[in-house]
Amino acid sequence: MSGILIIGGGAIGLSVAYHLAKRGATDVTVLERNTRTSGTSWHAAGIVGPLRATPNMTHLAKAALDVFPALEAETGMSTGYVQTGGFWLARETARLNELHRIADLGVTQGLTPRVIPASDVPLDQLDLSQHAGALHVPEDANINPVDLCMAYARAAKDHGVRIREGVQVARLLTDGPRCSGVALADRSEIQADRVVIATGAWSREMAATAGVALPLQAVEHMYVVTEPVPDLPNPFPVIRDLDRGIYLKGDAGKLVIGGFEPDAK
Repeated sequence: MSGILIIGGGAIGLSVAYHLAKRGATDVTVLERNTRTSGTSWHAAGIVGPLRATPNMTHLAKAALDVFPALEAETGMSTGYVQTGGFWLARETARLNELHRIADLGVTQGLTPRVIPASDVPLDQLDLSQHAGALHVPEDANINPVDLCMAYARAAKDHGVRIREGVQVARLLTDGPRCSGVALADRSEIQADRVVIATGAWSREMAATAGVALPLQAVEHMYVVTEPVPDLPNPFPVIRDLDRGIYLKGDAGKLVIGGFEPDAK
């Protein structure tokens, strides 16, 4: 019997475990089917974006600016957290109007975004002659996803969380309208008061074992890592081209370029 079971040992599962334990939960177990970060966390982009389109999402995302440095201080482990700043690019006037609205929202949440001319983006590597403007977000940052997970795991264990690797959950157990635990691939069962699904791209399938339709669809997302780029600014700011669904970020003197395809597999 476990008080709280968390399925998934990636960034979300370990973060939930850490925060629950820090808030006083005394019986928390993380179940990871392989090893920590072996799902999507190990190759996540690692972009820390505190500014979002709504106040509630911004309030939630902005917590990272305090949590990540505090986690490093608590564990003595690096998370790779670096405040790089970022620029959100607008090719169209309508997009620039949206950025003005988002900037105003960010100011109400304690951030310092401001809309600037595209020519004021200080990156010679980019041709922004056809852009209408940009939003500068000084609080944008980078993180190393694997290092972050290891720090979360250390802190969670220090607060009494159990982390079990090599334990595959086959399905959720239910008792009437509530989830009562999990059945494992080896046919054993673990009863629990609460179960948290933190299995990323596989969460929809896990929820379906309890008859819950989770509105989540996994799609392929491709990114490219360049060879080292001479004279690349360090740190290199996070770049988002919102009208093309493209992001760029620096990574040890290289560039990571990712795209979100409108018709992805």
